[in-house]
Amino acid sequence: MTNQCDGTANGNSTMASQLYWPSDKFFKNYSKFHTVATKPGAGRPVKTTERERRLMKFEQLRDDTYSLNDLVRYSHTNLNLSVSRSTISRILRGFNMISYIAPRKPRVTSVQRRNRITWCYEHLNWSVRDWSNVVFSDEISTVPSAARLKYNMHTFSTLPVEVVYRIMDHQNDRTLFCSMKNICRRLNQILSTYQRYQ
Repeated sequence: MTNQCDGTANGNSTMASQLYWPSDKFFKNYSKFHTVATKPGAGRPVKTTERERRLMKFEQLRDDTYSLNDLVRYSHTNLNLSVSRSTISRILRGFNMISYIAPRKPRVTSVQRRNRITWCYEHLNWSVRDWSNVVFSDEISTVPSAARLKYNMHTFSTLPVEVVYRIMDHQNDRTLFCSMKNICRRLNQILSTYQRYQ
């Protein structure tokens, strides 16, 4: 700015108009604090600098398979920062980017993992007719009895390996809730999970 605050009314009003402030507020601030800069706002100051935030962004762009834990480790070792996963997630959201929380590694041995992958590849191209002869351990099977319909509910918290093969018995009138789309999706999900940890 060419005009300096010289204490005169004309100089103050010119500076106030350039800063879009009322002239009385401008003069009051200048006479009290000898500056027209605003005071810092309340609250905790930002922990990371703009440069550090950009470095985190570039690290995520360099390898987009990084999880939030990997970025926390990177910021601790390379940037000497101790930040949480939520802070890094907020920083990435500021750049319109996302990261993910890494899935836990399944507690299976290498033999079990190999057997499951083999099983998935063997059953990947089955038809609807083939799948209609299978009862999964996580589905709700309805067994009609003389008195009432009995529902057998099986909870399913682990990956499906225990699959019970049964031939459809039409005399027992067993109803199977089976969806080809869900089965194929689940098989691909298992394959991608286990191939990641090979």
